[in-house]
Amino acid sequence: MYHSESIAEWEPDLAEPIVVRLLGPIEVIGPQGAAILVGARQRSLVALLALQPGKAMGSERIIDGLWGEEAPRTALRTLQSHLARIRHALAQAGLPNVLLSGPAGHVLQLPALAVDAHVFADRVRHARACLAAGALHEAVTAFQEGLGLWRGEAFQDGEANGQASAEVGVLHDMRSSAVEDLGDARLRLGDHARVIGDLQQLLAEHPYREKPAGLLMLALYRAGRGAEALTIYQRLRADLAEGLGADPGPELQQLHAAILRQDPALEIKAAQPISGPAELPPRVGYFTGRVDEFADLDKLLAVREVETDHKIVLVSGAAGMGKSALAVEWAHHVARRFPDGQLFVDLLGHDPQTTLGPAAVVSRLLRGLGVPAERVPDELSEQASLYRSLIHDRRYLILLDNARSVEQLLPAVPATRTSLLVITSRQELSALAVRQPVHFVQMGALDRDTGLSLLRRAVDTERIEGDRAAAAELVDFCGGMPLAIRITAARLASRPALTIADLVGDIRLRELDALAVPGDAAGIRAVFASAYQSLSAPVRRTFALLSLHPGPSFSVHLAAAATGGTTAQTEAHLAELAGTSLVIQEGDRYRFHDLIRLYAAECAKAQEAAAGAQARICDWYLGIAHAANRVLDPGRNRVAIAAEPAQVPFGLTHQETIEFLEGEQPSLGPVVRWAAATDHNVAAWQLTYLVAGFYDSRGRHDRLEMCGAGLRAAQELGHAEAEVLMRNLYAATCVQMRRFTEALEQLDAALNLALRLPDAWYRATTYTNKAVANTWLRRFDAAQDAFERALEIHATISKPHDIALCLNNLGDVQRRAGKGDEALAYLQRALDIAATLAMPRLEAIIRHSKGQAHQALGAHALALAEFGQALVLRRQIGDRRGEASALEDIGAIHFELQQTSQAIAAYQEALELSRLLENTHLESVLLDRIGEALLQEGDLPAAATALQHSLRLRRQIPDLHEEERLQRNLDKLGQPRG
Repeated sequence: MYHSESIAEWEPDLAEPIVVRLLGPIEVIGPQGAAILVGARQRSLVALLALQPGKAMGSERIIDGLWGEEAPRTALRTLQSHLARIRHALAQAGLPNVLLSGPAGHVLQLPALAVDAHVFADRVRHARACLAAGALHEAVTAFQEGLGLWRGEAFQDGEANGQASAEVGVLHDMRSSAVEDLGDARLRLGDHARVIGDLQQLLAEHPYREKPAGLLMLALYRAGRGAEALTIYQRLRADLAEGLGADPGPELQQLHAAILRQDPALEIKAAQPISGPAELPPRVGYFTGRVDEFADLDKLLAVREVETDHKIVLVSGAAGMGKSALAVEWAHHVARRFPDGQLFVDLLGHDPQTTLGPAAVVSRLLRGLGVPAERVPDELSEQASLYRSLIHDRRYLILLDNARSVEQLLPAVPATRTSLLVITSRQELSALAVRQPVHFVQMGALDRDTGLSLLRRAVDTERIEGDRAAAAELVDFCGGMPLAIRITAARLASRPALTIADLVGDIRLRELDALAVPGDAAGIRAVFASAYQSLSAPVRRTFALLSLHPGPSFSVHLAAAATGGTTAQTEAHLAELAGTSLVIQEGDRYRFHDLIRLYAAECAKAQEAAAGAQARICDWYLGIAHAANRVLDPGRNRVAIAAEPAQVPFGLTHQETIEFLEGEQPSLGPVVRWAAATDHNVAAWQLTYLVAGFYDSRGRHDRLEMCGAGLRAAQELGHAEAEVLMRNLYAATCVQMRRFTEALEQLDAALNLALRLPDAWYRATTYTNKAVANTWLRRFDAAQDAFERALEIHATISKPHDIALCLNNLGDVQRRAGKGDEALAYLQRALDIAATLAMPRLEAIIRHSKGQAHQALGAHALALAEFGQALVLRRQIGDRRGEASALEDIGAIHFELQQTSQAIAAYQEALELSRLLENTHLESVLLDRIGEALLQEGDLPAAATALQHSLRLRRQIPDLHEEERLQRNLDKLGQPRG
C-alpha cells in the first residue's frame, strides 16, 4: 500500500516549473524552498528516481545504482531509512505525497517535465525536428534552451553505479551531440564566428569525434582561417592513427580536400530551409483558365492576416468541373507562403462506402506531420488536439480533396489563422460556415475561348486552329466541363489522323441526367458517347458490363468473368480503357471515375448481355468464395455451388486465400446487397454463408449488414434451410458485437424453423449457437443443456467436425462453471477427433480451450504450451481473431506469474489485432488488462491512461463482468467510477 492516500500528480505552482535538477549539483526545489538532502546517497537516490518520474523503481535496482557491486548486507534497511528522511525533507520543501512506495517499488510522483534532464531531452528533440524542417532560428533557440539547463556535470555531487552510471553517460553524450547540432544550425545561418569557441572546447573534450572536427574546420574556413582548419584535420588524423589505428572518415576527407582547393560550395549561402511535408499531388497537365478564381484566392491570401478571420477556403461545384485541379494548381502557386509544409488528404467523398471518417482524416494528417502510426492516439478528440498542437502558430497549407460532409472536416480546422485549410467538394457544405468563417469559391463551366485554349495546349495549336469551327463545336458539346474536354483531347492526341470534324460527327446524344451542366446537359453525354464509340466493339462491351459490378474496384479476373472473355483478352481491353482514361488502374485493380461509371451504366442498359453478366458476376464470387471456404473452414459445407471458376486466382494456402479475400472484402457486402436487390437471392445468401470463415478470422465491421441482406434473400426465396443458416450467422455476428439479446431472438426464430425441417443438423447448429450466447451471458446451465442437445444430434448423424466442436464447447462451459477436470475430459475427446480431420482451425480452437482449462486448474506450463500451439496454428491460417484471443490468454498467465513485462508485451500485440479487427469489446478488455499489469509494475500514469481509455470504450459496449473488473482496477487508482 502506498504511504499516501492520494496519488494525484502534484503540479508545481511556480514560475519555474523544474522541481528536480540533475544537470549539475543535485537539487530539489519545492514551493517552500530547497529540500535539505543530507549526503551524497540521499541526493543520488532522488536523482535515480527522477530519471524515470512517475514510474516505480524496485529496491534491487536502486541498491545497484547507489552501491553497485559493493552493496552492504544492510543496504535494504539503509535504503528504507534514506527514503523516510527524503520523504520528510520533501514535505518540508512543500512537496508532500511526492515520494511514494508500494509493492512494485518506489516512485517520484512528478511529471517528467518537472525534471531538468527530461526538459533538456524534450528541447533537444524539438530542436532536431526544427533543424530537419529547416526552421534554423527556432532550432538554435531550442538547443540553447536545452543546453542552458546544464550547470556542470550530471549527478555532480552524487553517485551513480551500474545501470544508473550508463544513464548518466547517455545524458553527457546527448549534451555533446546537442552542442554539435547547435553548431551545425549556426553554421547554416552563417554564424560561424560564434561557433568556433564551443566547437574547440568540445573537440578538446572528445578528440576523436569527427563531427565537431568537421564543423570546426568549416567554421574556421568561413572565418578566413583556412590554415587553422587544415591544422585541425592534420591533428585529428594523427590522433586517430596513433590512438585507434584509423583514418578520418570519407566525409571529413572530402571536406579537407574541398578546403585545399577552396571549393566555392563551402561558402555560406542564403539559408535554404528544408521544407516540411510536401504532399501536394502533381499539377494537372495543361491547366488553363480560372483567372478570376485565382485572383480571388490571391486577394484572400493577401488580406486574410490583417482584415479577415478566414482560415478555410471551400472550392465547390459540379462533378468534373476541375475543383481539384484548381485547388492543387493554386496550392503549388502559393506553397512558398507556407514554409512549414503542405499537407494533402483525399477524403474519397464521391462514394459513401469509401469516404474517410473524421478520425481517418486527422490520422492521415498526423502521419503527414511526421507522427509515427503507432503514436497516433486512438480517440478522435486526442488526435485533433495533437494535430492542432503540431500546427499551432505555424504556417501550413492543408488541402482536403473530395469532401463529403462537414463532420469529416471539423477536426482538421486549424485553431489559428497562420495556417490555411483548402477544401474541395461537390457538396455546398454551407453548414461549415455556421461554425467557421469560410471563403467560398464556386466552380462553373469553362467558356468557349478557355475550352479552346485547353484543347490547343493538350492537342496542338495548328490542328485546332486548322478547324476552329469544329473545335468550337467540340468544346460546346463538352458543356465547358474540363474533364470532358480532357477526355476528348486525349482521344485527338492519341489519333493524329482523326480530324476534329470527324470526331464531332461521331458524337451522339445519350441520356445522362446525372451529369447535367446548367445550360447544356446533352453535351457531356455526347462527349462520353464519342469516347465510347471510338472503342472497338469488344472493348465497348467490356466497358459497359463492368459498370454492373457494385463494388468500388475490380480485378482482371472479375472483369474476365463478367464479360465471359479470357484473362489475356480482358487485360488488353482494360489497358485500352485505362489508356483513354475511361477506367483508372491502381496496382492490380481497376476502378471507374464515378462520372464515367454513370455513363457506362447507361451503356449497359443497351447490352443484351447485361443479364448474363450479372449472373456471371454472382457466379464468380460464389466460385472464389467456395474455393476459399474449402481452405479456411472446410467444416462449413452446407452449400454446394454449380461450378467454380476455371482458374482460382489465388494459391490454395490459408495466407494466400486470406490475402486475396482482403482485396475483395470492400466488394463482398455490396455484391451481396446487389444480388439480393436484382433477384439473385440464391447467390446473396450462399455468398454470405461461404465467406463466413473469412469474416470469423478477420472480423470486418460490415458483416451484420451482409447477414441481414442474406437473411432477406432467403426469406424472399421461402428457403427454410437457408433462413436457418442466415439467422444463425446473424446471431453469431451479434454475439461478436455483444448484442446477446438480439442474437437469442434470431436463434429462437431459427429454432422454430429448424424443428420443422427433416434434417436434424439445422436444429443442432442452432442449439450450439444458443449455447454460445448463453455461455457469454454466464447462464451455464442453459448453455450446457443446449450443447448436450446439439451433441446428441451430431452423434446420431455422425458428423466428426461438428461432434468435435460440440465437445469443445461443452468443455468450455464446464471450465467456466469451475469444473476444470470435467472440461479437460471433454476437450481431450474433441482433440482426438480433430487429429483425424486435418483441420488446423478446429485444432486451434480446441487447443485454446484446453489451455484455458489448464489455466483454470493452475497448470500454467501446460496452459502456455496449449496456447502456444494454438497461436502457431492461427497465425498459419491468418486467423487474426483467434490469434488475439490466444495472445490475451498468454498475457493473462504471465500476469498471474507476476511476469508483467511479458504480460504487457502479449497484451499489446493482441491490442493491435483488436484494432485491426475493429473489435471494441476486445480492445476495451485488453486496455483493462494492460492497465492492471501497469498497476502491478507501479507505472501509475500509464495505468491510468489505459484504464480510462478502456472505460470510454466499455461505455459503448456494456458487459457487467468486464465492467466490474475494470472498476476494481480504477479503484486502485482512486479514479471515478463510470
